[in-house]
Amino acid sequence: MSNLQIPFYNIDKPSLGEIVLVVFTEKKDETNHFEGNLVEYNCKLFMNFADSTKKRRANFNKIVTLNKETFASVDEILDDNIIKVSLRDVDKDHAVEDNKTLIKIFKDLSRKISKDINDLWKQVVYKLDEKRREEDIESSLLDYCVEEKEFVTSLFPEANELYELIEKYRKEKPYKIISKVEIVSTGEIGNTVTIIKKCLDNIKFPYTFKYETAPNYILESMSTESKVEEHEAFIELLKQEGLKMNPKTFVKCERK
Repeated sequence: MSNLQIPFYNIDKPSLGEIVLVVFTEKKDETNHFEGNLVEYNCKLFMNFADSTKKRRANFNKIVTLNKETFASVDEILDDNIIKVSLRDVDKDHAVEDNKTLIKIFKDLSRKISKDINDLWKQVVYKLDEKRREEDIESSLLDYCVEEKEFVTSLFPEANELYELIEKYRKEKPYKIISKVEIVSTGEIGNTVTIIKKCLDNIKFPYTFKYETAPNYILESMSTESKVEEHEAFIELLKQEGLKMNPKTFVKCERK
């Protein structure tokens, strides 16, 4: 089993002010709030519309994308494992990015040594995180794993394999994957908007998609979070959906 199927942390709730990885799943217009889940904790969340932006008037559908991972800060911890979060003034946090890398490393490790990733996670990461919290260390788990090599080595015999993978990942420099997409519709602009929205809903990685100059759009993502093949799949989907339109919409791509 190569996928992590247990909570990232072996504790119930995050700390106040912590930057957490979240997925918003529902927009509740009648009560002006969003609902969803924390990715790394076994907690549900809610966020008031007003906490998604500092703007007084805003299109919340553009600010919050449902069913995609994003970053939020913990505003309040309520009963029943419900966390109130905010998107105001939130930037990507180094620790959260490191957590994603740590999962990838343990996936590779589990395949390499033929052990279940969930068992490895309990054996190593949970104990490492417990030690980090007891010592009140603010380092990311990945950084702390590097700092505490002697402790980690005492936890399991394949520790050298782990540190080889960490070194490999840290040598790889992240880069932007950029696709310039030309979308030409022989009908109304609404056709272009329709296929873009439909296809963006299928993207499962963090990205930006912006208008450049007619008829060009730019899709950008980081190599640490996505692959060129995922860009190509998105563009192929655009082409297919464009040809279904009446009249047809045509798509071309240039990779930068």
